[in-house]
Amino acid sequence: DTFNCNGDIFYNIPHGTNKISKKIANNSTPNAKIPEEATHPTDDYPSTYEGNMSCGFYNGFGKLVKENGEKYEGEFLRDQLHGKGILENEEFTYDGIYRNGIKNGRGKLTM
Repeated sequence: DTFNCNGDIFYNIPHGTNKISKKIANNSTPNAKIPEEATHPTDDYPSTYEGNMSCGFYNGFGKLVKENGEKYEGEFLRDQLHGKGILENEEFTYDGIYRNGIKNGRGKLTM
């Protein structure tokens, strides 16, 4: 497993604007001091995240790209897709509102 963080660090925890790359085996934890309760949406896949963070969590606007081709650009709240965003993968594109990681409210789904 590898974990790279380029950006702001506060008490050894990613905080502020960051670019993070992870190569993680399934259900493992990166070798960085991230709170145990932080369950990043990408833990099962290698990924890159670029955007705002707060106390080790994806928080605010960011862009997440998984090695499997899935992409999300939009708002996060404590590692969850939360607010306006666009999720693209092989099966569909969804441009709309998320709440706690789930599509919620107005949006456009394209298959």
